[in-house]
Amino acid sequence: MNPEMPDPQELLATVAQHESTVQCLEAALAQQETLMATHSQVLTDLMTSIRQIFDRLPSTSATASAASVPLPDSPMPSPLAEPRLPPPQHFSGDPSACDGFLTQCSLTFELQPSSFPSDRAKIAYVITLLSGKALSWATAVWKAQAPFCSSYTRFVEEFKQVFDHPLSGRQASKNLLTLRQKNGSATEYAIQFRTIAAGSGWNDESLMVCFLNGLSEAIKDDLAIREPARDLETLIDQAIQLDNRLRERNLNRPCVSTLSASPTPAQMLPVPQNSPEPMQLGRTRLSPSERDRRMRERCCLYCGLYGHFRSTCPELSGNAPSRTGKEGL
Repeated sequence: MNPEMPDPQELLATVAQHESTVQCLEAALAQQETLMATHSQVLTDLMTSIRQIFDRLPSTSATASAASVPLPDSPMPSPLAEPRLPPPQHFSGDPSACDGFLTQCSLTFELQPSSFPSDRAKIAYVITLLSGKALSWATAVWKAQAPFCSSYTRFVEEFKQVFDHPLSGRQASKNLLTLRQKNGSATEYAIQFRTIAAGSGWNDESLMVCFLNGLSEAIKDDLAIREPARDLETLIDQAIQLDNRLRERNLNRPCVSTLSASPTPAQMLPVPQNSPEPMQLGRTRLSPSERDRRMRERCCLYCGLYGHFRSTCPELSGNAPSRTGKEGL
């Protein structure tokens, strides 16, 4: 046996000794934790007893004594779990969507503050939601380390300066004057109207006249026999209710059929499978519509009279009275 190699028995004994030592330390640590928990409970009970004693003393002495007795720090309330929000829709540079995009981002930062502890984290999150020309602009300023890339407030200011170009009051007024309900619902028309009216600066009476002017003629007729609305919101509610009722009535309106509900015995006659060609008057043939009418009404395709088909037509057999004679009768 090589004298330089350690004895396996000695190694096993050393390992066992170390394991025993670790177990002892773990037991001592557990005992220490139990002891500390017991002391903490005793201290809490003691402070409770002291407070009860001070509550029984006069107010002046209790206040002075309570001020001199240090109380243990109350545990900090645990933070509430932050809601999980869907990311805002990507912004490609459309000026009409800029304000809504930034609003969604600000709500995300407000509801999830721990996920965005710094301004640069907020700016980086906004850049990940960009595409198209908006992403090209943000990539350029981020790579150049522009000064406003360290402040979210300044970044938003620059962002708005580039992409936020809302409609002016004059343009919004023009859009209101040309807006019409057409074939859409009153609800859709009201949403478009309210969106444009927010930037027009018009007063309530002017908006009421403009909204009424854009409604469909059917709703205008119904509103004409009602008491005038007192404000814009009342007018919009009335228009939406009337539009919903008219649409529901149109859906429930029965379809008017040109045929009678119950067929007559003549209409129940079988249609010949191989109908011969219609009669030829000189060089004129029956039109497709006339042919369809005679077949639908069970009339002869040759003479056009009701009650027989071409195969039994008296005109073809020569047994029919002359048309002049029938007209004289």
